[in-house]
Amino acid sequence: YQMTRYNLIRTLWIAACGTVLVWWLYSYGLREDLSQILKSESQVYLLIAMVILTLPLGVAWIYLFAGLLYVLDTAGINVSGKMQADVIFLWLGFVAVGYIQWFAIVPWVIRKARERATTKNRATPV
Repeated sequence: YQMTRYNLIRTLWIAACGTVLVWWLYSYGLREDLSQILKSESQVYLLIAMVILTLPLGVAWIYLFAGLLYVLDTAGINVSGKMQADVIFLWLGFVAVGYIQWFAIVPWVIRKARERATTKNRATPV
């Protein structure tokens, strides 16, 4: 039962992340009638949704990604363009950071806390 619930939560979380990207691409990213400026400004919607899904590490990813874009831009590499590569990379980073946070780090912390509680209960005389 516990593993089934875990798999359901993980599947729903991944589906929510995918929905955010598909929604943004359909609403803004792939529309030819929108200006590049409007597409860039609309990225805030994707950012807000993904930060909510990946709090708190998602916030750190934004800063890391901004630094990465700055370094690439300084080196003369422009990743933003017609195919919205910057948004795809940003989204992939959010998914990776969020997945590691929610489905690796948090379960590990919970497992360790339970192990400590079990060990403490065994060591306490009755």
